[in-house]
Amino acid sequence: MKRYKLKLYVIIGLIGIAILSCARRVNYVESDEALLPVMVKGDKSSHQYLIVIAGGPAGDGIMYHYVFPFFKKLEKEYKVVYYDQRGSGNAKGEPPISSLNLDQHSIDLYKIISSIKVKDNMASIYLIGYSYGGSIALQFLKNQQFESQVEGTIMIAGAFDRKLRSKYQQQLTIEFLEQWVNEGYIESYDYLTSEFSCPPNIKSCKQDSLETIKKVNKRFKKIDKASKFPINLVSIKNLLHYGLFAPGSPFRSAKNEAKNAGYFQPEFDSLILVNDLEISSPMLLIAGRLDTNVPYYDAQHLYDELKLSNESKKLLILEQSGHLPMFTEPKLMIEAIRKFLQ
Repeated sequence: MKRYKLKLYVIIGLIGIAILSCARRVNYVESDEALLPVMVKGDKSSHQYLIVIAGGPAGDGIMYHYVFPFFKKLEKEYKVVYYDQRGSGNAKGEPPISSLNLDQHSIDLYKIISSIKVKDNMASIYLIGYSYGGSIALQFLKNQQFESQVEGTIMIAGAFDRKLRSKYQQQLTIEFLEQWVNEGYIESYDYLTSEFSCPPNIKSCKQDSLETIKKVNKRFKKIDKASKFPINLVSIKNLLHYGLFAPGSPFRSAKNEAKNAGYFQPEFDSLILVNDLEISSPMLLIAGRLDTNVPYYDAQHLYDELKLSNESKKLLILEQSGHLPMFTEPKLMIEAIRKFLQ
């Protein structure tokens, strides 16, 4: 019995040491009444820093190290910086509600970059904005003083003109339907339009329309899978690792998201950021052809509006990916990012 107790104490002690070790890997950057946890992982010899700007609003940024194997692959070659935004994850302090906006996110990001450059005067900074993180990154770049601090930006499924989301989604739906007609999968999609009226044979019309709807729904279910978080042994292990060893509490992160996401959302939903752009730093835009959350037209519009040379701006449309291309086509993304950084 004493042996079992001893083993139990040893296990508890090791877990405690591991948790404390994780906590030590986080530094806090103070910014306007908020304390932002920042964690740097990756190649210690590298002076290239990739700052991951999490999606959301109010998403957990440090979680990305644990649950997205894609970023761990980047860590083999570069320093990858993860942080929790104000009002998100395990960020501390009592920032006022009035500070929960993109302008303040940009100031926070600038202070994080400054803290990195104080420690490493050879640091080259690149941004990786995912989804809502793309909104933060673009807002940051629109400030010329801030933009001068970075060497380039990578946008993954970035959301920029969120106000046009419904328009883009309708456009994408029509694109899919026309593709399926051209493939011969469905005869037409007239049955789905409001202008359609049945021919004299109502029974036949009803059968044809139901068959079309059935086929279309089947395809859209397949498309939806491209944007869902995969549940398998690897992802479950990663989630457990995050829950047990992340420097912070997943419960606090969930609480912050539930509490603060609503304050960010109205601004996010009304965004029109792709106007009067004067961006001079290189940009790589990555979007999924099957992304119904942030259709790739958002990235295409930004690409077209950037006043950069073709050498300084790149657009990669991933044909098999939805809103989580880090899971569906990571190899193509790694190759594109590596080439962009070179």
